[in-house]
Amino acid sequence: MLRQTARRCSVPSSAVSRAESLEVRRLFAASLVNGLLSVEGTDAGESMSVRATTEADPALRNFVVTVGGEQTPFKMSDVREITVHAGGGDDSVLFMFDRYGSVTNPQWAGRVYLEGGDGNDSLKAETSTPVTLYG
Repeated sequence: MLRQTARRCSVPSSAVSRAESLEVRRLFAASLVNGLLSVEGTDAGESMSVRATTEADPALRNFVVTVGGEQTPFKMSDVREITVHAGGGDDSVLFMFDRYGSVTNPQWAGRVYLEGGDGNDSLKAETSTPVTLYG
């Protein structure tokens, strides 16, 4: 018959782990899936914008999404539709794209939808592209 003996093990105090607090993390406010650029607000009042860049080479142009100071670029040629949901709070939403002015990109003729939320929202579109606004 085998007999097991229990052993005690001591851990030096210098090896004891300490819990560290983690930084606050925010989910990405914008995503691009199958050509749909989706921008999601929160229940807080936010400033949100989607702006087209103006590089001379159309292959280098982007839509830059800004939410609360965080900027995320998306390659314009990958975007077929843009939807912005402001969420709750008093939000400011701006869409800027001019396909006939300084940004001449006839290849981009996508659809744009801006939707306010429960708060007192400002929805503004500076564009020659049709935009659908929902209050």
